[in-house]
Amino acid sequence: MGISERKIRQRVAMKDSILAAAQEIVATEGWQALSIRKIADAIEYSAPVIYSHFENKDAIREIFIRDGFTLLGNAVEQVLAQPGTPEEKLRDVADAYRHFAITQSSYYRIMFDFGIPGCEAASMYDEIHRFGALIRRAIGSAMGPAAAEEKIWLKYHTFWSILHGLIAINLLKLTETPGELKDPVFDDAVQGFIHHINA
Repeated sequence: MGISERKIRQRVAMKDSILAAAQEIVATEGWQALSIRKIADAIEYSAPVIYSHFENKDAIREIFIRDGFTLLGNAVEQVLAQPGTPEEKLRDVADAYRHFAITQSSYYRIMFDFGIPGCEAASMYDEIHRFGALIRRAIGSAMGPAAAEEKIWLKYHTFWSILHGLIAINLLKLTETPGELKDPVFDDAVQGFIHHINA
């Protein structure tokens, strides 16, 4: 292995270590507790080493947002590729979303620390745009070919608000223990949305 190749590998390994440490801090203490100093302490390097890889804390958050929405989009895409009625697929999309939030909670917390991303964020990140397009496709299929685009967008925002709202309550520990969701409430909300999707 040449010197330049070794340096590239070392740089990639260091970047991975920084991201892993950041993810651990967010998982245990929350996004607001994350700092370059804490990451440096966790990996036992100086802060300038972190800054040589990431300009600031927001640059780290951007990586997590992109990776998180890629993973979430992949999960939704897998559901939509399965057989089933449009209504069943929409139900399965909700389950996949909930599963992601539970199993990838550190990603989820970073992705949604400031609420549901708006149109500006979606235009900045292809990964958010892709995720939104997949959800709207599922909703459009359930509404039928005569559904107006503006109505699909309305239902998209409503659906995402339902999913995120119930999950955010759980992540904030206002109801159950961490990592759990009150399935009857979640199921009832999603079922009610699907039942009235053309209302």
